[in-house]
Amino acid sequence: MTLNIENGISALKQQIGRATYSMYGSRNFSDGTCDCSGAVYYGLTNGGVKPLGYIPSTETMHQWLLDNNYKLIAENLEWKMQAQDVIIWGRKGESAGAGGHTGIAVDGQNWIECTAWSGGGNGAEGGVIISNHDSRWAMNGCPYFYVYRSQQNSSTSDPTQTNSNNKESEEEEIMFFVETVEGKVYQIINGMYSYIPTPALYKNLKATFPNAKAIKMYEEEMTKMYRKNV
Repeated sequence: MTLNIENGISALKQQIGRATYSMYGSRNFSDGTCDCSGAVYYGLTNGGVKPLGYIPSTETMHQWLLDNNYKLIAENLEWKMQAQDVIIWGRKGESAGAGGHTGIAVDGQNWIECTAWSGGGNGAEGGVIISNHDSRWAMNGCPYFYVYRSQQNSSTSDPTQTNSNNKESEEEEIMFFVETVEGKVYQIINGMYSYIPTPALYKNLKATFPNAKAIKMYEEEMTKMYRKNV
């Protein structure tokens, strides 16, 4: 069967602002709630991936992806993100329940996720958002991760675990930090800004991108120059 994962991603986008997060409800949006692995399952099956008889967790999702012509292209190493990549956080054997997280890439920087986090436009009960993957990864303490890509979606070049130094240089050409005169810190990626809420998160991001520059400006000036990442 030919896959059209963009259809599945579109179906997930319809849940933004509608569904809330829960690991104990339907996990498939039928009652207005879902969790991270349920959302990925919903997106992929709406895109043509063969369904299981149950909704997988971040533990059982690995084998389901492999059984459906997905390839593990990166394991806790830098990679060049591509739309439709499936990213799973948390070591195998340790990621069940709240120990793991997962989402689907929508482009080379951002992913769509169902999260309990109240940020990113969510309310107190969480929900489905599109967010910058690396910012969210750093926010959560840089967890161990796996990346799967459909063989139907693979390019002719080898996508597997690109050289981290090359990837770092590529990212830092389009990513930098703004330290505002008012005392706030933002990350700028591709002309879009995201607020960095804590010093600890800023420290993690600086460690992840040690060569990324930090510039000083007024917050009003920054908001006129760049677009908010929503």
